Amino acid sequence: MNPSNLNQIPVDENKPDKDFIDIDILKSPMKYEILSLLNDNEMSFEDIVENTSKSKTSISIHLKSLREIGLVDFKLNPNDNRKKIFFINTKTYNKAKKISENKMEEIIEEFIKNEDLKSNIKIITTLKAILHLYNIEISPVLKSIGNYMGKELSLQLHEEDLKKYTENIKRHWYENKLGELNFNIDEDIKITCKNCFECKNTPITGKSSCDIVNGIFKGLFENYFNFKLKIIESKCYSMGDDECLFELTPY
Repeated sequence: MNPSNLNQIPVDENKPDKDFIDIDILKSPMKYEILSLLNDNEMSFEDIVENTSKSKTSISIHLKSLREIGLVDFKLNPNDNRKKIFFINTKTYNKAKKISENKMEEIIEEFIKNEDLKSNIKIITTLKAILHLYNIEISPVLKSIGNYMGKELSLQLHEEDLKKYTENIKRHWYENKLGELNFNIDEDIKITCKNCFECKNTPITGKSSCDIVNGIFKGLFENYFNFKLKIIESKCYSMGDDECLFELTPY
């Protein structure tokens, strides 16, 4: 897989590489706002301008960009053919949101081979933020990604002795500036994380948000013990806590 395509979403997998939507082109708050408006209703140019409080020139530029990448299309107003009604191109929009399991595995494998966990996860959390703006629930997908990463990491950090294994994980987290971990292992496993990279700077929502970390810990310890584990995040910065707490118990 070409690493340069990691930030691109295929529009049509049967067409050449040039037919990709760059994730970067969607990072504009103005484009988000326009897509959010059109996600609810078809709108005229004038209505979009009125609902965004931006200049006509600015809206025109962003609409043109969204049309060029195929996310927005238009039709003539049946009451006035001089005016256009804009709408989301559902076919392209859905393809842009969807990443197949096989392609996701290729992306993750590229992340793992790159051996830069912090940069890799930053890419995924950026994608997470983008999709959340569209109210797309991707927690299960992110946990699966984390689980895959955890299993790969377990091979790199493996020690027969559980204490040495957790020390390797703790050191790896610290060296990659992902947070500071502490383990309490008895009949179950409790992991606390200070300054968690995934949620430390997120707004308080009242619910846990560490989907990737959840998956990584699950993968790390399921691979070690060779049986399934249930994991619950009972504390999180996004819940208003001053640390994250993950509790792992056997099924």
